[in-house]
Amino acid sequence: MLTAVERALAVLALAAGGYICLTTLAMVAQCWTALPHWDQWDNLILGFDKLYWGVIPLDVPHWFFIQHNEHRIAVPRLIFTIDRFLVASTNKVNFFCLGAIQLSLAGLVIYIAIRASGQRIAEKIWIAGIVLALLFSAMQWENFLWGFQVQFLGVTLAAVATFATVASGRPSVVRLIWVIVLQSIAVYTMSSGVLVPILTVPLALWVTWPRRYVVVLGLAGAALLAGYLWGYHVPAHDDDPMRANGHIRDVLFYVLSEMGAPFGILVQEAQIGDPQRWSQVCGAVGVLLSGGFAIDMLRRRERGGPFPTLIAAILFALGMASLTALGRVKFGLPLSSRYSSLILLFWACLIIIAMLRIRGHGIWPGILVMVAVLPLLLCLVYYQPAFRAIGRAWTLPRLEATTALLANVDDPKALQHSYPIAAIPWQRAPLLRERHLSIFAEEWTDWLGTPLAEHARPADPARCRGGIDQVSAVGDSLGAWRAGGWAWDVERRAVPARIVFADSSGRVAGYGLTGPLKSGSGDGGGWRGHFTAVQPGSVVAFALLDDGRSACRL
Repeated sequence: MLTAVERALAVLALAAGGYICLTTLAMVAQCWTALPHWDQWDNLILGFDKLYWGVIPLDVPHWFFIQHNEHRIAVPRLIFTIDRFLVASTNKVNFFCLGAIQLSLAGLVIYIAIRASGQRIAEKIWIAGIVLALLFSAMQWENFLWGFQVQFLGVTLAAVATFATVASGRPSVVRLIWVIVLQSIAVYTMSSGVLVPILTVPLALWVTWPRRYVVVLGLAGAALLAGYLWGYHVPAHDDDPMRANGHIRDVLFYVLSEMGAPFGILVQEAQIGDPQRWSQVCGAVGVLLSGGFAIDMLRRRERGGPFPTLIAAILFALGMASLTALGRVKFGLPLSSRYSSLILLFWACLIIIAMLRIRGHGIWPGILVMVAVLPLLLCLVYYQPAFRAIGRAWTLPRLEATTALLANVDDPKALQHSYPIAAIPWQRAPLLRERHLSIFAEEWTDWLGTPLAEHARPADPARCRGGIDQVSAVGDSLGAWRAGGWAWDVERRAVPARIVFADSSGRVAGYGLTGPLKSGSGDGGGWRGHFTAVQPGSVVAFALLDDGRSACRL
């Protein structure tokens, strides 16, 4: 009987984890965009100038290592470079890396956890489900839908991979080199990566690495930290970490809020209490459990198995939250989508350790752990559609910014969704257009001002449905308009991805992009766009069908 209950809970967890993982990846496929967003505008690679090393002063780091806020993002910039020269800065490589990084992290954590001896198959299945559910929850939609966020997810994978390489397997020169490489990737992916070499040395000592190897790790770590601090300056908008002693209480509450943020986000979505209070209480519980599990590992002198790696990952999460608090406490307590990614890993590690500890007492205690975690699992499943909807809603304004740039319409209201200072994307877009990069990489973006008939043949109007629902002038600009409407491809029973506007002479006057489906089957999907015309009534909207070869009048 107990075995059947255990198996049922395990299958339920795996089903929940699989559902969350697949629907989050589907959200990324539906909502990704080539448009640069915020910090990406500051890291554009328009030519080879940033990549050429040349002769530079010794006190000036190369572009790859130049400080971005408080971070050295050499590894993410390498990914941006590949994206630039492989797929014309369309974010495709960035989004591929986001998915690959998180899938690799999930696989690594599952592998670490299920290597413990004596596990039943149901326990392994349950662990896999829990890890997938937590690491792919769409509550972290910001990190999945913004290509620049490879740093947030990448530093975590590099950290856990470093700890796993140290704690599993026999020490060797090859393993030592791999550890140095992995911790170097962590340091130059995000500022919190500096914690990795700091944690690696005591971890190597704990798992009884030869002292000569530990000395090499220490020297490598010191060199990495020295390189990171070379020319470092505290960003003007951040707090100075050296003055943290003046607001220790604020830092503490910030850390607790961040460690319990996933629970606070769920409470916020459920509207059942004060999210900040819940996040602080849950954060305090998480910190206490972390300390208890770490002390227990030390007391048992467990130098092998999954526990050293999992405890190191937990300490990394706590350290990252502390570093964030030292620099960002003046911005208020955190309850942000992007900060939840590492904390979800933190709770996954805590849950895994709890299961591994209790399972040794028989099948019944293990079932109790599964049941105790069940409410969290069900909440993640229940609110997954809501989190995905938030991600889709976040994407829509960026479609407006995209069509404004494509149609060459200076719409500050729309462009501010892409960068706080609307003038930045407006000033840099001509360079992207000239080099056919980012949103200008595809052929249809060159149609502006040319006859539509030269690019797409007329389609039977019966093939599509839709129209223009609203038109409004863009500020005081003469002849610049923003528009919205809906469209539906009747033949394919799908939403056309692209809309073009043609003026009375048949020339392309603007662009539109579709967003999420309207409620109800066959109702079509909404689109937003921009066009230029003396009178908006003289413009006709067309849905592009057959991969842009046909234009169907709406």
